[in-house]
Amino acid sequence: MNLSGITGIILAGGKSRRMGKEKGLIELNGKQLIQYAIEVLKPICETILISTNSNFYDFLSYQKIADEFPDSGPMGGIYSCLKASKTNQNLVLSCDMPFINSQLLKELIENSHEYDIVVPWNGEQRFEPMCAFYHK
Repeated sequence: MNLSGITGIILAGGKSRRMGKEKGLIELNGKQLIQYAIEVLKPICETILISTNSNFYDFLSYQKIADEFPDSGPMGGIYSCLKASKTNQNLVLSCDMPFINSQLLKELIENSHEYDIVVPWNGEQRFEPMCAFYHK
């Protein structure tokens, strides 16, 4: 399912203080976390952008977007990538969410027609803006 007109945005910024190393490069089952994000977005998205302020991801062939406003956290990365995106429809996924599947992302897309932003909610008090669908 390749839906033209959708850009995938992978959030791979941050300072990785808690992890001690670049979190997108941490391996789980022999695969770097960022590869999980790429694999789930690739069949759905026309283009993939990586939000990062470092050169850790230079080995990947995707366009890297630096934060327009440094040290502004994940929302700064979302802002900068939405600004750089050439499409109106954008799927955002943090690089450290290896268990997100394409079905969830497709449901976000399917529910996006009436809203500017579609954000998963756990049914209680937690929203997840770093795995969401954003219209520009």
